[in-house]
Amino acid sequence: MSGDEDGTSLPADLADQIGVWGEWKEAYPIAVADIQRWAVNVYWPEEPPKLFWDAGYAASTRWGGIIAPQEFNPFAWTMDAQFPKRGADSGVGPVLRREGFTLLNGGQSDEFGEIMRPGDVIRSEDHAVRSDPLHYERRTLAQSTRRDSAPSAFYNRRISHGRRFMTAIAIGDEIPPYVHHTGPIEWARYAAINGIFNDIHHDDEAGRRAGNATGAFGQGNLIWSYLFNMIRGWAGDDAIVREAGCQFRGINTKGDIVTCRGTVAAVSGLGSRHTVTLDVSARNQHDVVL
Repeated sequence: MSGDEDGTSLPADLADQIGVWGEWKEAYPIAVADIQRWAVNVYWPEEPPKLFWDAGYAASTRWGGIIAPQEFNPFAWTMDAQFPKRGADSGVGPVLRREGFTLLNGGQSDEFGEIMRPGDVIRSEDHAVRSDPLHYERRTLAQSTRRDSAPSAFYNRRISHGRRFMTAIAIGDEIPPYVHHTGPIEWARYAAINGIFNDIHHDDEAGRRAGNATGAFGQGNLIWSYLFNMIRGWAGDDAIVREAGCQFRGINTKGDIVTCRGTVAAVSGLGSRHTVTLDVSARNQHDVVL
């Protein structure tokens, strides 16, 4: 596959990466402070759920202690993230830096299994699974290592909870929306907790070069966190997200009011385990899907 002159095709060297697994990366052990910082910044300026910062409260829940939000990035501020390789073995890194070529995150789909907790050491590897003129997709496997258990994969799908009576939830029900103002402060906080500072999220000229006429724009994964905030606010601390996916359709620009909404699409249950499937979306004040 070769790149087209109109710039819509990916560079030819990406085709060679299909199916090739990269090296395992290992994050630093997760600290309580890491979890607290993440929660504070994805909820800012609201107070985050106590499950993520109040040890006494968290000990009283089904989890028995503080846990990480499921979209938490354990690889924030690792040395690999701060000083990525520039060579041919560095995966997509060189492509992101290639003059005249911009690769933007178009969405993601995650499966969740184990909950991340303080002290966990997360290892990850990924590989490209698809490459065509307008798409470049990578698949990631993450495992945790604990003193009391063997390594375990993190991901699976559905929103499961035991706090509500199933008769109180019906297909078509709308869950309470989550509304949040976004702008440079929120973007800077999210960049800081991830340790990833991409020019398009703070420099207007870089944003315009990436195709946004108004300049810098927000991270798609910050909107991803807002969707999780909405689900957690509705389902409660006993719930766990088993699988989630989204596509990034629009640009989050300065001053946007982001409204996340969810509608019950399916309900099922077996014994004490109940599953609710939601259709979710995020839109700005102009009703544009983000």
